[in-house]
Amino acid sequence: GKYAYNAPKVLESSHTLVFCTKTDITSEYLNQLLEQDDLSGRFKDEKAKLGQKDTRHGYVEFYRNEQKNLFGWMENQTFIALGQLLFAAGLEGIDATPMGGFDEEILNTELGLTEKGLRSSVIVSLGYRSENDFNAKLPKSRLPDEVIFTYL
Repeated sequence: GKYAYNAPKVLESSHTLVFCTKTDITSEYLNQLLEQDDLSGRFKDEKAKLGQKDTRHGYVEFYRNEQKNLFGWMENQTFIALGQLLFAAGLEGIDATPMGGFDEEILNTELGLTEKGLRSSVIVSLGYRSENDFNAKLPKSRLPDEVIFTYL
């Protein structure tokens, strides 16, 4: 289809990861996170635990009801994990190619993600670049800082 240009990046990689985002956050899920944090010793006392519970519920309700963009906020959390993977891969000398160019509907169906309450957000192929990778030999192209950053 229209994303065929990304197929070699997946087929020729050592590993391909699909980063997924939950399609909703339930109270049960938030409680599961809270209890895991408690078991891991992340709260100094019950007041700290309650504070974390209220904060998390507050964020979810804010993005669900006021911003009307809960999925967008949740997907941003997924992209934080993506950034960490890309950074770690670079530290290890492993090449990584993040891809947003894929048919989400097909991938969600083929991997049964919808039934799991998930939606694919980004794909990352990992491995070592080929000597024939024309793109690796091209110079990097970046906009100047004054175009990217706004100084206040």
